[in-house]
Amino acid sequence: MELSEMKDLLKGYKRHEIEFGPHSSIRMTERELQEEEIIKNLLNPDKLIDLEEQPAKREGERKFKLIFEKSNTSSLIVIVVLKPSHKIKIPTVIHRMRKWHKVIKDRQKSLFGRL
Repeated sequence: MELSEMKDLLKGYKRHEIEFGPHSSIRMTERELQEEEIIKNLLNPDKLIDLEEQPAKREGERKFKLIFEKSNTSSLIVIVVLKPSHKIKIPTVIHRMRKWHKVIKDRQKSLFGRL
């Protein structure tokens, strides 16, 4: 899925369609992340800078690693499962404290060779 497609898809969801799993709630507390910040980024994905599809556990679901820019020195990684019932489940979240653009550039190099 392309980045623009994911942004359009996320904009079609409502707040009540986003579910946090027990693991993500624990991780948000440990990583000092607020539920509101996660929801805001998902529903208004302007800061979505990269995505990676991952294998889903259940038929009909799609799982993605979404990377949002927080600042020049940090990024927010949200793992989402898009369910056939038009819900988003969030298994975990990560606050990465290194430069997000280096992460993206390294990933692009591995996918496309030298940039």
